[in-house]
Formats: sequence, C-alpha cells, structure tokens
Amino acid sequence: MRIFGHSFYIVSYTILSCFCYYYIYFHLERSNFYELLLVYTILFWGYFKTVKNYSHLFKILIVSGIIFRILGIFSLPNLSQDYIRFFWDGQVMINQISPYKLIPLELLKSETISIFEKEYLIETMGSLSQIHFSNYPPLSQFIFLISSYLFPKSILGFVVILKLLFISFECITIFLGIKLLTFIELNESRILWYVLNPLVIIECFGNLHFESIMIAFIILSLLLFVTKKYNYSAIALGLSILLKIIPLLFLPLIWFKIPKINRYKFISILLTTFVIGFIPFLDGELIYNYSKTMALWINKFEFNGSIYYVFRALGTWFYGYNPIALYGKMMISFMLIFGMSYAYFNRANLKPKAVIHQMIILLSVNLFVSTTIHPWYLCTLIFLNVFTSYSYIIAWSYLAILSYSAYMHPEVKEKPLFLIIEYIPVILIFIKEMIDFDFDRLHHFKKR
Repeated sequence: MRIFGHSFYIVSYTILSCFCYYYIYFHLERSNFYELLLVYTILFWGYFKTVKNYSHLFKILIVSGIIFRILGIFSLPNLSQDYIRFFWDGQVMINQISPYKLIPLELLKSETISIFEKEYLIETMGSLSQIHFSNYPPLSQFIFLISSYLFPKSILGFVVILKLLFISFECITIFLGIKLLTFIELNESRILWYVLNPLVIIECFGNLHFESIMIAFIILSLLLFVTKKYNYSAIALGLSILLKIIPLLFLPLIWFKIPKINRYKFISILLTTFVIGFIPFLDGELIYNYSKTMALWINKFEFNGSIYYVFRALGTWFYGYNPIALYGKMMISFMLIFGMSYAYFNRANLKPKAVIHQMIILLSVNLFVSTTIHPWYLCTLIFLNVFTSYSYIIAWSYLAILSYSAYMHPEVKEKPLFLIIEYIPVILIFIKEMIDFDFDRLHHFKKR
C-alpha cells in the first residue's frame, strides 16, 4: 500500500516518531524514567527496522531525520541542564570575564556584573556547575558568547540560536559523511544509522550537547586526511578539539598514519590552531584552573561506568574507601600506553576503512575504562560506526538510555541492575565482534 508514492510503513514511522519526539521535547520530565524508556524503545525499534529494511528510501528518510529535529527547535532541553551553564558562560563573557577565571558562586556575590536571572541560573545549573570553573573549550565558549549576545535576556532565544546552528552542522555532517562513504566505496544510505539514531537526535540536538558540531569537524578532518590534504585536516581536527577534548585520543593513530615528512607539520598546525583558540582567555590562572577542572572528570566524577565500577567495588573492599584518584591515574597511563601501542602496531594499514575502525577501537576502549559515561559520549562512536557496522555500538546506543534511571529521585542514584543490563550485552557483543573481526567485513556494504 502506498500513500503519495511512499510506503505506508515510512509514513507511519515518521508520524509515530514525530509524536514521540514531540513528547520528549515538550512534555517528558527526566524523573519519569519509565516513560522515557517506553518512548525511547518505540523510537529505537522504528529506527532499527526502518534503516534495516527501508534504506533504499534514502532521501525521504534524510528529510524525516531533519523533521525530527526541527520539531524541537522551540523546546528547552528537559533531560539535561547543561544549557543553563552554556547561557551562564555566555553571559559571563558579555561582562568581559573569562569563564575559566571565577566559579559561578563567586560571581553570584558580585554587584558589578549584570547577568540575566542570575539567581535562577545558579539554582538551576546544578551543584557541580556552581562550584567549578567552566570545562567547555574555547570554540564552544565563542558560540555561547554569540548566542547570548543575540538573546541576552531570553534563555529560549539563546537555545533556539544554538539549535539552528546544530541543525546546520548536522546537515554539514550528512553531506560530508555521504562524500566520505562514496570515496571509500560504501553505500551512502549507511549515513541513516547516524541521522535517524534516537540517541543522537535526543542528546545532540534535543539536549544541545556539542558532539553535534564536533562530529562535523571530525568528518571534515577525516575527509581531508584520506584525500591527503594534511594541513587542512590538522586545522579541522584542531577545531574539533576546541569544541570537545575527546579527539585528542586519535592523535597517536594519526601520527603513525601520516607520511613521516608531514608529521611534524601536521602536529604544529594542530597545536597552533589549539593555542590560538585559547589566546582570548590567556592569563596567569588559565592553565591551572582549566586543567584542575578537567582532572575532576577523571579523579572525582563518576557516572554510568563499567570497568571502573568493578575496580571501585574491589578497591573499596580492599582499601576501605573509593580509590577513584588512583584509578584516574591508572586510566590515563593505560590509555597513553594502549593508544601509542595500538597505533604503532597498526601503522601499516593505511586504508580509510581500517583507520576508522582503529578510531572506533580507541574510543570504545576509552569509554569502557572511563569513570564517567554520559549517553551523549556515544554519539561520536555512532557516527564512526556508519563506516563499519558494529552491532555492539547499535546495542549500546539503545541500552545507554538506562543510565537515566539514576534521575528517578531528586538525588542522583544509580541502579546496579540497570548498569548490569546495559553493559553485559554490550561487552559480550564487543568481545565476540573483536574475536570474529575481519577487515573483509568492512566491504559487506560496498556499493554495487
């Protein structure tokens, strides 16, 4: 049966998904976990079935993915309060103060600065943001500043500007993703695994997490890299790091993939891009304050961990206290050694599919050993999987929603049962797929 030339299923899927996304954008409260789980399950089931069976309706589904985002342009994020800190940082910079210089509670007492709804912002941003310097890199801060400048007295206006920007960058990601898929002879319809993924739509667009923009720069860097335009690739990668620090993880891999004659120039350009981004905030306290804030994510904060929680349980039993500080140092050391070793032993395989596969392994291992894994951390992995097709990443993008069970009560309290349900299948599938891995499998979706 067909309606206006399109399959009845696609029309039904789009309409049902629109209702679900509208509910999440405008009505769902974060504490209503079981409602979120039900709606998300409906969305994910539709997503998986649609991409699996109807990817030949490629252009229609791309439009559907954009419609799912447009629905939420005028909604405030209701599953995350991070946007409040975004607005705060923008307001602070309008007052010509660095967000890396003073914590919000210190600024609250100041009578010399003007911040719209100062008390409300402090109360709403959460206790962690109140007492820490901003952890968002300079390019993100620049976006906060522009959006706050355009709407200095409207949080909704600020959010709308960000969402319009996010949609623009997601369109760039789609365009560049299709170009890279075509370049490495993969079917362009594989981009649908990213475009229609409910976790990406809800976390990147709905909750305004900057992975949405960072991924656009990563794919730009990748496309320039595989076409051997190394200098421009370095600039694009530097810009991605100025949005989120996580792309630093890929540097050892890139180092060994670049011809020796280009290596030092690539790193020099990348570091220059990175340093230029920080120049507007440069003062005597910048390095100390920013590094101190970033260290908190390794040595103090914990949420939705997997291997770390096993270590924590054993460490608490053995030492009598939570050894997170020790684990943080061990994790950094492990990732440095693993990252360099893995990059070195895989240096000979220069095929684009192999490079992306290795990026996925590095990022996956980092996520498995991290102390804090918010659902949006998976969005980069979901995008890279467009070029490989790992089942554990698809499964994880569904099961990660279980981490929201921690918000069912006013105090954030994680449920061990949900952690087990989330990670046991993901880790088992990961192990199986690594054992069975064959680079030939990367050709299964080759264009015909």
